[in-house]
Amino acid sequence: MDKTKAKILIVDDLPQNLVVMGEILSEVDAELVKVTSGEAALEALLTHRFALILLDVQMPILDGYQTAELIRHNPKTKTIPIIFITAINKEDVHVFEGYKVGAVDYLFKPINPDILVSKVSVFLALFNQQRALEWANQELVLARQEAFNAMEEAKMANYAKTQFLSNMSHEIRTPMNAVLGFAEILLEDAQGEDQKRFLQYIHKAGQSLMRIINDILDLAKIESGVLSVLSVPISLIELADEMKGLFSLIAEKKGLELQVDFQPQNPPWIMFDRLRINQILFNLIGNALKFTESGFVRLVIKVEPEGADSKTVCLTISVEDSGVGIPIELQGNIFDPFVQVKQGAKFIEGTGLGLNIVQKLTEHFGGSLTLESVPGKGSHFTCKFSGIATAKAEKSETSETYCPLFPQNKLVLVVDDMAINSELIIQILHNYPYQVEVASDGLEAIEKANQLKVDVILMDLKMPLMDGFEATRILKEGEKTKHIPVVAVTADAFSVNEQSQKFGFAAVIYKPLKPSQLFEVLNNLLAI
Repeated sequence: MDKTKAKILIVDDLPQNLVVMGEILSEVDAELVKVTSGEAALEALLTHRFALILLDVQMPILDGYQTAELIRHNPKTKTIPIIFITAINKEDVHVFEGYKVGAVDYLFKPINPDILVSKVSVFLALFNQQRALEWANQELVLARQEAFNAMEEAKMANYAKTQFLSNMSHEIRTPMNAVLGFAEILLEDAQGEDQKRFLQYIHKAGQSLMRIINDILDLAKIESGVLSVLSVPISLIELADEMKGLFSLIAEKKGLELQVDFQPQNPPWIMFDRLRINQILFNLIGNALKFTESGFVRLVIKVEPEGADSKTVCLTISVEDSGVGIPIELQGNIFDPFVQVKQGAKFIEGTGLGLNIVQKLTEHFGGSLTLESVPGKGSHFTCKFSGIATAKAEKSETSETYCPLFPQNKLVLVVDDMAINSELIIQILHNYPYQVEVASDGLEAIEKANQLKVDVILMDLKMPLMDGFEATRILKEGEKTKHIPVVAVTADAFSVNEQSQKFGFAAVIYKPLKPSQLFEVLNNLLAI
């Protein structure tokens, strides 16, 4: 805020009058600028900002009225209040003339000091209030600009984060796609128990690394606010069966009882993001098994109708164990990233991200996560979600057989800029009745799709020259190619869900690619 003194311009052709008014106004908190002519007053107005002008009427060359008129015609000075000071022309007609040229008040000589000080003080107070308001407005404009700039910077930073995570997702998953894919192929033809065991180690280590990568990327996506959500009909019974299938062997090896309980026994189908609810269950059950050496791990899924029509329900997922429990001093920050609990004298292996991801995902879907734990007796985690829509039960599809009798010689066009990924798909399909053609970018894919009788296209999305999105758009506009189903094969799960419908992908397969996924998609698209 401007802390400088307000300025008052005093204009009188008689120096002695200037001295008298200067003495009277010495008690006023203002800087006095004194001039002896209208011309000097106009000159002073060019370099100073005044709170008030005390203007003598009777002056040579430019009198007070003429000076006031010139002041009022200048946009920079027209709002400065002018008080006329005169010893004559006290009649109403002359006073009215002064008001016409812009005076706000009159003082008559001889001047009453108290009246002069009072009137000047009022105008000074108004001027200081005006300056404070101007300063506040400037601060508001500056604050708005700073807020806008900060918002723009945040948008740019968020976009940069999204791009970085997208690139990281692609760059990390792509080589893991080859490691896991070829390990799985080699396992099918493993020679001897040792070779089979070594390949299983490679595959298991690759899967563990992939889970760590997924945890880190998902945590970053949640914190960046770019986590995509895709709600689909889900059978809670089938979901629990999947979890039992994943963890039963681990529980069996540790001598633990893995229990599943439903309330009610036959819960309705719900609409939820399948990937995210799987992550919640996987991390909670996996965490419980990790810290339980004897006893049980129990999954309870409870569904309660929220209204008479039962269109929405309250979903409660709880995982209880008889494990080591969580020390009281750690319970306050157990959901923080990278926090790990000791079992005995050493830490259990893991990233310390699982529970943090469960908490973030639960909050992302508007739910709550609570913990009850007694050291030495076990822990009980509960996720609660309200307003979950129910869904119509769908016919279950088994995927035990991925490749029934297909029509012979179906042509699959594999589009990927990395030869190792194309080779992986070729090796997966080589024992089945397919022909495979390869393209290394979108332009080559369009060319081959127009030249050959292609039945399905497996399209990588991040490629040089032309990416998979643009290539698919062009293919869908071409008369000869618009009917060919295009399957997105990608390591970047960031934007595909949102764009798959826009670009017309028939399906999406995520890297690391699993043969079972590939066969299931081809079966759905090509089987008669």
